[in-house]
Amino acid sequence: MQLKFRNQYREFIQPVTAEDIIGNINDVIGSDYLFSHMNADGIEIYDNQEQFLSNNLPNIQVLEIIAYTSTEFISNSLRDAENYLEGAIKEFDTLSDGFYNTPGTDEWTKFSEMLEGMQWINLVISSIDRLKEKPENWSEFTSISDKLQSELRMLEEAIEKNDFVLIADLIQYELLPLYEMLDKEIKKALGTKGLNNNVN
Repeated sequence: MQLKFRNQYREFIQPVTAEDIIGNINDVIGSDYLFSHMNADGIEIYDNQEQFLSNNLPNIQVLEIIAYTSTEFISNSLRDAENYLEGAIKEFDTLSDGFYNTPGTDEWTKFSEMLEGMQWINLVISSIDRLKEKPENWSEFTSISDKLQSELRMLEEAIEKNDFVLIADLIQYELLPLYEMLDKEIKKALGTKGLNNNVN
């Protein structure tokens, strides 16, 4: 089996354990890179990597490590967030309209997707927040994230009360402006030198 990271290769002869591979991954990426995921013969593995390796190690030919510098990680994360926000913003009017009327299965499905998206956005922000390097306008990101968390609590209360009009109002008048502000800050951050040039 070959372990590949960027232009580096390490050859392993069986038997080798998942722990050996994980140790080698940590050695290869060191402290200069942030681990993202791995690719085993074309299969992307984002979760439960050690278990996947334990179950499939004898069959893997090439295990590629995907890791990024801080700048690359920030650029890629913000690019993904920008793409998500642009799609989500387009759905907000329809979603809020659905809650002003009696919401059906479609509205609840889209609402659930919106909540998952909010959680993912907050995860992206908290992941970048742990890094030493951050975009110049980072305080705006954390401020918006705090407001999103507050609106999430308001949504939970509205759901408990079955207050569909409040849910629609929160989507239309609170969340939509926050998503638009966040999209604007992401564009501003990606427009700065360094971040825009390091997108993979």
